[in-house]
Amino acid sequence: MSLNKWYNKAKLNDDPIAQTFRILPEHAPDADGLYLTSVDLFFQAKDDKYGINVDIREVQNGMPTRRVLEFSKAHLLAKHVKTHASGETPTRVIFPGPVFLKTGSQYALTVRPDGGSPNVRIWYAKQGEDEIGSGAPIGTNWGDGVFFVSASDTWEPILDADLKFRMYKAVYNPQKTGEVNMVNADNEYFTISSVSGTYAIGEEVYKVPAANVSGNLAIVKGNTTVTGSGTNFTSSFAAGDSIVVVSNSDANVADVMTVKSIESATSMTVLGGARLGIAAGKAAVTPSGVVSKYNASSGELTLRHSTAVSGKVFAASDVLKGTESAANSTVTSVDNKTVSYFQPQIYRTETSGTTITSTVKVTDKSTPGTTETKQIIFGMNNKNVKFDAAVYSKSNEITNNSGAKSLVISTKLNTNNPVVSPTLDTDISILQSYENNINNLNTNERKFGDGSATSKYVSKTVTLASGMEAEDLNVYLSGYRPANTDLEVYGMFTAPDDDDKLINKQWTKMSISPEQAELFSTDNNANDIKEFKYTVPSIPTIESSNRQAGTANVNTSNTTVHIASAATHYSAGDLIIVTDGIEDNYVLGRVASANTTAVDVDDIPDKAFPSGSLHYKVNTDEKQAAFKYPLADGSFKLRYFDASGREHENFKYFQIKVVFLAEQTNKVPRVSDVRAIALSA
Repeated sequence: MSLNKWYNKAKLNDDPIAQTFRILPEHAPDADGLYLTSVDLFFQAKDDKYGINVDIREVQNGMPTRRVLEFSKAHLLAKHVKTHASGETPTRVIFPGPVFLKTGSQYALTVRPDGGSPNVRIWYAKQGEDEIGSGAPIGTNWGDGVFFVSASDTWEPILDADLKFRMYKAVYNPQKTGEVNMVNADNEYFTISSVSGTYAIGEEVYKVPAANVSGNLAIVKGNTTVTGSGTNFTSSFAAGDSIVVVSNSDANVADVMTVKSIESATSMTVLGGARLGIAAGKAAVTPSGVVSKYNASSGELTLRHSTAVSGKVFAASDVLKGTESAANSTVTSVDNKTVSYFQPQIYRTETSGTTITSTVKVTDKSTPGTTETKQIIFGMNNKNVKFDAAVYSKSNEITNNSGAKSLVISTKLNTNNPVVSPTLDTDISILQSYENNINNLNTNERKFGDGSATSKYVSKTVTLASGMEAEDLNVYLSGYRPANTDLEVYGMFTAPDDDDKLINKQWTKMSISPEQAELFSTDNNANDIKEFKYTVPSIPTIESSNRQAGTANVNTSNTTVHIASAATHYSAGDLIIVTDGIEDNYVLGRVASANTTAVDVDDIPDKAFPSGSLHYKVNTDEKQAAFKYPLADGSFKLRYFDASGREHENFKYFQIKVVFLAEQTNKVPRVSDVRAIALSA
């Protein structure tokens, strides 16, 4: 590039200068653009104290903007800026990463000194002046770019001048495949107990060692040299060891260090500087980490930057101690974090002629060493894996997984054009992992707030208009129910004449339609939504275990239920069902009194059953459940007993509850729509 001598307006101060340029098709043959790696600038003078800032910006309407391209911000220290009296010596500016420039687009190269230094001068060419060296007059401008100077954020074009610069683009090998592996961090997940004190976020926590090495150690605060007395560092430690030094005079004064090198039996160097000064202390090799999360109520403690290695890991029963808080605790368990599903956010660029593919490998929560690798489909849902996966604690990876990382994202990058490549930003790429809070327990779900299921939906209370009391309730669910999962529906009811609060009532488990009991969604199709119908049961749940010994008969003339052939097991307040075994053909009564041959119920039965009929005792947890009691005319009424044994009919208030159940957290049901319809018979 032709140059003239220094042009006064190119003196750099608080405001930057800029040179616009355009990427032409010949710069990037058969490609959408190219990757800029560095640029040469030429300086006539510099500041001995202040450095230089360089960046690449977008251009709009021919003017530089404030929008700086990713990876294009670079800074040079003063000592790295080279000068030359005739502009022959370049100063190479290397960008933090390849800067993508689109073919046909215009950009601006900007230069600004630190501190607004007036001492920096940069070389450029000006039309009409003589070229340095040859003395020949400078003719046309370079390319179609424009040289700019600025003042108070206002750019002024210098139409007869151009900055001297040289740019370098990346050249890629189409025969090679680049591969990047991202793995889970070196974290430890503990459940702790016997906690004394409170761990501080960001403090070092170490495993209290069973024994210390021989001799005493000393280190001055901020120093990196550890000296020993009566020690043999060469046999006790090795480079890379994580050690703890505890003061002899105060066991709460401790510092965690990493050995850099061993100089002698009594001298070694550690990385960084000592946090504390310890005049005399004992030391041992022991794992440590930095507190990132601590929940005192649940006893959950998470450490990042674990230094655990083979033979030096965290385990149950270990004692942990904080170096700043002096808090200590006992490890109940070294845990793994369940991964029910995941969603990657891989920040990447793919231009024409390039490809990028990613896979994720997860490890079985229950069987270390068992893995599954799935391709990541960008822009799509990447949820399901075949088993309950987990992100392991580092110590568990070492102990149970042969040291292999429990989660690995592998990305392969390819190009068929030497001027372009796909890119991956590992600094901001993440894999979001989720654990479904679900189990397969439905015990005590009849009691308000006492159920064992961890995943459930409870509706608000619905109040029916006066005079619109209902005798039945149908609930419809639209949802995804794969095999080995379930959606249970419960209803809670209050009759118009019941003064008790709804919250004090018992949930009634509703019955799924028989034809839908074995209706399941396709496992690998999350959009396979089915509709399910649930109704109030016609009879409280009875099982063979509920059947009482002997047979019974009832009539419609009195309240006595006669029991033949065996002693009964009924007590006052029990509910007795007598049936001939035909579905929904039964009578139900509340026991007022009982002996070995008969029970008396509160009301005269409305149906008669002959001798030899079956009789059942309703489970205690269902004594307040609602049911549709069949009447002689073929109709029915919703009935339930309250806690005092009073019978109520129909309902004015109700709630519904949906309980989600699954054997595995990676395959769970979900509901997209819930409809509840109160009916009058």
